[in-house]
Amino acid sequence: MASQSDNSNEKNLTPLLLLAMLVGIILGIAIAPNVVSLFKKPDTTSSLEYRTQQVIHLINTQYVDKKDTDTLTDQIINSILTSLDPHSHYLSASELERQSAEIQGHFEGIGAILQIKDDTVCVNQILPESPAQKAGLRAGDRIIAVDTFVTIGKNLVLADVVKKIRGPRFSHVNLSVKRHYAKGTYKIKVIRNRITTPSINYSGMLNNSVGYIHLSSFTETSYPEFHEALLMLKKQGMKELVFDLRDNAGGLLDAAIKIVDELLPNGNVILFTEGAHQKREVVRSSAGGLFEEGKLTILINEFSASASEIVSGAVQDNDRGIIAGRRSFGKGLVQRQFDLPGNAAVWLTVARYHTPSGRCIQRPYDKGSDEYYSQFLEELVANAEADSILFKITDSTQYHTKKGRVIYGGGGIIPDHIISYKKDPSNLYYNQLNNRGIVSEYAFGYISSNITILQQKYPTLDSFIKGFSVSDNMIAEIRSDGEKKGILADDDDKASTEKLKTLLKAYIAESLYGWNGFYKIYLTIDNDLQSTLNYIKK
Repeated sequence: MASQSDNSNEKNLTPLLLLAMLVGIILGIAIAPNVVSLFKKPDTTSSLEYRTQQVIHLINTQYVDKKDTDTLTDQIINSILTSLDPHSHYLSASELERQSAEIQGHFEGIGAILQIKDDTVCVNQILPESPAQKAGLRAGDRIIAVDTFVTIGKNLVLADVVKKIRGPRFSHVNLSVKRHYAKGTYKIKVIRNRITTPSINYSGMLNNSVGYIHLSSFTETSYPEFHEALLMLKKQGMKELVFDLRDNAGGLLDAAIKIVDELLPNGNVILFTEGAHQKREVVRSSAGGLFEEGKLTILINEFSASASEIVSGAVQDNDRGIIAGRRSFGKGLVQRQFDLPGNAAVWLTVARYHTPSGRCIQRPYDKGSDEYYSQFLEELVANAEADSILFKITDSTQYHTKKGRVIYGGGGIIPDHIISYKKDPSNLYYNQLNNRGIVSEYAFGYISSNITILQQKYPTLDSFIKGFSVSDNMIAEIRSDGEKKGILADDDDKASTEKLKTLLKAYIAESLYGWNGFYKIYLTIDNDLQSTLNYIKK
């Protein structure tokens, strides 16, 4: 099958092209009284190389403040790229390393998920079979130092701490840890190793016939994970599939193509791409997909973008299933990676992709990147405050699905079943406690002081789900914590009480059993999912 990657490598960017990216360095200048010629003019005074070298040399030798040339060059390149479109950008060596780790689905570290609470770095979750688990680190631990780097303080940046903890495979890091009710400080030495980060947060059966897969991003491991999840769900009797792509910002185009190929019958168009320097390329599905038949629903929201929209668009245009949720972000541009000297790279937009009906779902960006993102945020706020979904169709051209249904492009995938934000007064108190982090903070404190008992009493997720109950006293303590931050309970909040109990149980399960534990419990109160399940029953 023909395929293409959002971030496929294309090495050896020519020096001339690199220099061309620097041409926009001077947009306006104030000239000093004495102008000194510092250069011998070459034969071609319009040479990009000549002008670029001249400006860089002037900054190095004449500018009022000292500037780091490498940093300045990075800023110049990125400024030029972002002026092209919102998704072309420059990656420094460190940024490229981080992005590569995310795309590859693994990194070298200890396998602990961290967060900052009360100006301290805390362990929220330990990945199974990770170096952190083998060394004895536990959920609920507070890390007060990484080697000699102190990790306590108001100005603490989590990214800085993570950078200190990560390191080459088989090297070690020394953590100073405090535990609830334990005297003194634990010294834990952790030997770093390769950590695999699955892109499927959860897969399982919602009932006897409906399977569910939640994919967080499209990485190099996404397709094998998806294929394995489909096999397992089919063995468990899956007849219908809900594929959750909410908050999935995309990733590798090749992974999206392989995944949607498992869902479409042979010969269906998945997408086509084309650009000024790239001929039109059509990608079609092949035979033998694992779930070519059976009811299919794709869940999306405002933060579903790029590869998520490719999957959604292919399913919608081919009338293969239902798209449910809220309109997706609207990214219809394909980037390719070009490597630069110094282990840096450029992600340059090389093509637009179109869904099978011919739609380009890219949101308009003719007013610049700032307007591009600010408009998205304004729409997000407006929708959150409205009783129904508000969106503009920026391209009134009508496209048609395989069965003739009218659909539109120019700004994301519009779902077949639109789920608006629910302005239910009974949910207000619950949302305030959750959005302010009151529930998750309480869960962390509970885990910190009870993890040993919980692990002994509930060795498996199933035993926890069946045996653990959130008490009324725990909810009362959460309400008290909320009142201290100005969040007052309603007179009649029975509905929110039950939801709070489920949410708290999900957060506790997350620390004990990972994402699998969280989703298995939380999905029972997920409004979008429950609305979708009710819709597809009809």
